Amino acid sequence: MEVNLEFDYMWKEKSVAHIIVYSDGTITCDRYTTDPMDNPLPFGLNAESLHHLLESRCFPRTRANAKDLLKALGLTHYTPLGIVKKTRGLQNDDFYWLRFKGDNAKWDDIKLRD
Repeated sequence: MEVNLEFDYMWKEKSVAHIIVYSDGTITCDRYTTDPMDNPLPFGLNAESLHHLLESRCFPRTRANAKDLLKALGLTHYTPLGIVKKTRGLQNDDFYWLRFKGDNAKWDDIKLRD
């Protein structure tokens, strides 16, 4: 089956889960820890849960300068997948991020803070 999307859910330099989305919509999530905070898909292996994860790693849709941020990212529409592919889902208030297949980034190269 063809893979549509593949990424690691990272905490700093540690992969805590590996997610694959297949062409038929099937989603797999291999978790490497039992810590509930490290569960990227707590609402199940479905499109809604995946969308929730991706959107939770984005700036809010209603942010005052959202259009400017989208433009800076080279995007014309607010699409969570498009945003996290550009930002790796980095947030200033935690150490989680998304490393998509083929990305060789290291935490020390992309972190927003220590």
